[in-house]
Amino acid sequence: MYIIILILLFTGCSAETPTYKPEEQITPLHIWMDLPQRDGEYIFTYPFTNPSSYAHIRYETLPMERVFWFSPDSFTIYHMGFPITEPIVNYSTYSDGLTGLGTQLCYIYQGHVGDTLEIIGCGINICDTTRFIVE
Repeated sequence: MYIIILILLFTGCSAETPTYKPEEQITPLHIWMDLPQRDGEYIFTYPFTNPSSYAHIRYETLPMERVFWFSPDSFTIYHMGFPITEPIVNYSTYSDGLTGLGTQLCYIYQGHVGDTLEIIGCGINICDTTRFIVE
């Protein structure tokens, strides 16, 4: 009896275990802004009557897809004498459940006037980016 059990343990039922490997599909992601363009760059006109503003970032992907937001650009505020620096865009959003469209906001203040700012959005397996000039 022990010999039969040992033979079954060492030989097993099959030499190879079949595995299913689905093809990885790239989830589409397209980012843009509803702003005028000049030389391929979006132009954001800063409202000088306000201490800060927001720009709208539009995107399209599959319905109910999560998009993570990043930017190498930041802003700094002083709270009780201590500087706090944050990226102009962060966190994540989900696209609409029917169309796959969505909007994210990015923070702009007067210190950004004259700068070219970059926004990066990343889905499950693809990233897209957009840039705009603050005038």
